[in-house]
Amino acid sequence: MTDQTGDDPLLQLRRLATTVRNANRRDSRRRLLALESQVRAVRGELSARCRRLVEDINAAGAHISAINAYARCASLGRGSVQGRANGKVTGN
Repeated sequence: MTDQTGDDPLLQLRRLATTVRNANRRDSRRRLLALESQVRAVRGELSARCRRLVEDINAAGAHISAINAYARCASLGRGSVQGRANGKVTGN
């Protein structure tokens, strides 16, 4: 086995799957036991990446909500002058 700690976890997972598919009967149990810890490590990395993505998506949603609230408040401020005159243009 080679050390692939710098690789992308998805690439590592593909390599591990290929290794498992290519294992022959003679050493398959030994190889599978050795690969089990690597699969767990890759799974942990992918889970951490998913958690970070969920946090980023939630943060982006909060930003969008804040932007929409700001835009609503800004449009209310612009429309408030019109609201006092009931939308009619007053004379000079």
